[in-house]
Amino acid sequence: MNRQVLKDVKTITGFLSAFILCITGIILAAGDREFWVVPVVIALILLSYSVRRADRVYREING
Repeated sequence: MNRQVLKDVKTITGFLSAFILCITGIILAAGDREFWVVPVVIALILLSYSVRRADRVYREING
């Protein structure tokens, strides 16, 4: 990745939030809770938006 993508606060926040939501989903699934699906779905949506934003930032820099 480009340095500008790694400096973009929204992109990094999105990636970290998706990671934390996935960990939360795994913990909930290990505890036999049916609520684990919600954090995993939100994490996938958040991850897709973060990847799209990272791609946009990268393309703006490299033209």
